[in-house]
Amino acid sequence: MKITLRRAAQLQGELARENTESELTAVAVIKVNAAANPESVLTGAVKDFEVKFQQALNLIKIQYAVRESVANANTATGVAGLLSRDAGVKAQMTLIAKILSQRGDCPNIAEWVSTYDITVERMKKADSLYGHTDQINVSVLSTNDRERLTKSMAELRRERNNISDQLLAINTNTYIDITDTDWAVLQNLGLV
Repeated sequence: MKITLRRAAQLQGELARENTESELTAVAVIKVNAAANPESVLTGAVKDFEVKFQQALNLIKIQYAVRESVANANTATGVAGLLSRDAGVKAQMTLIAKILSQRGDCPNIAEWVSTYDITVERMKKADSLYGHTDQINVSVLSTNDRERLTKSMAELRRERNNISDQLLAINTNTYIDITDTDWAVLQNLGLV
């Protein structure tokens, strides 16, 4: 059977949840009530364990077979490169957003120097109201620098949208194979 990369990604999450539940139910130690028939209880528990353990192993094998197929398809179709590019763009956006969020009293150094005396007087008045302060927050970015960074942020957003569109196209148009045996197991579990 063939499924899209997008469906395969969802299936990996479902398999991970199912594996966790299977591992929890494959219990190798049981408690036997003293009043019960220990041989019958133990025989039933052994059979139950063998079935659940084999099911958990099969699910793990299927999950990692799907993961391997997805990894191979991602490499072949360029998804891995797009994801790396997207991470780089996101890191640039984070840095620019952090820089743009920092504000100083003046939009640039030249303006601040020209109004230094006014700023000092304002600080002295603030000192009498709010306590002593001898520091002034001054932006090292000019208005043009801020505009340039804002434009860069917009370009980076467009690039991320473009990358997302490319990833969506690849994920919905690329298929991976799942063996008939694995497909039957997944159908029995209601995962496909």
